[in-house]
Formats: sequence, C-alpha cells, structure tokens
Amino acid sequence: PIKSSAASDVYKRQVQAFGVKAAKQTRYIKAINYCISQYDFDTVCNVLNSIEATEKLRIEAAKCEDKISCIQRLIIERVIKMRNAQQQ
Repeated sequence: PIKSSAASDVYKRQVQAFGVKAAKQTRYIKAINYCISQYDFDTVCNVLNSIEATEKLRIEAAKCEDKISCIQRLIIERVIKMRNAQQQ
C-alpha cells in the first residue's frame, strides 16, 4: 500500500501528466498502480513527469477498448526508453 504522502505525490504528477479530469478516473489510477507494482514508485513518478501534451491527447483520442492498457503501454514504453537512455 502507498502511504498518503506518496499517494498525494502520485496524484499531483498524474494531474500534471493527464489533467485533473483524467487523474480522477479509475482507469488512470489502476494503470499507474499496476506500473508501480511492475517497476517502482520513483521510476513511474519520473515517467509521469515526462509525459507531454501530445501523448496525453493521443490517449484521450485513442479508440482502444481498454484505456487502462493504453495508459499502461505508454508508461511502460517510457520506462523502457528512460532505462535505455540511462544505460548509454
């Protein structure tokens, strides 16, 4: 379980990455919690900080059935990119 100060921190980053309306939606919360469970809290927070407006719009406009998997895919792609950049 995430402590309340950490949860507050994630929420702020979620709002920054996806907007207030999206940050309150269960699909975003579930996707981010899944990614934290697969990677770690700090990594996911760093990725949330790096999500740009174009990516946010891409998710909002996506015609995918399962938005949770779209959000997870974006975060996971960013984690992989970030880790590859750190190894170079």
